[in-house]
Amino acid sequence: MSSSRTLTTLSVIEIVALVAVLSFFLVVLTKLLSRVAGNLHSVACGVQSIEGHLTILAAVPMVNKTLDEIGAALPVVAQAAAAKAARR
Repeated sequence: MSSSRTLTTLSVIEIVALVAVLSFFLVVLTKLLSRVAGNLHSVACGVQSIEGHLTILAAVPMVNKTLDEIGAALPVVAQAAAAKAARR
């Protein structure tokens, strides 16, 4: 009979120890996940800032087209300037 009581007591102690260890690791895991969440928030803010700086790149094709048109017109302007310079 005392053997049964001893086994029951040891089983309860083992269950309590298991719950205590699991609780400890859950607390540690919660703190780590909270730190990771803070870091992810910082990274997300940084990415949004970079995205804001990169919105100017949407205008690059239009700027390139305008510069190509100006570049195509430069020989004509240079010829006109040379003609005016020769007349003086």
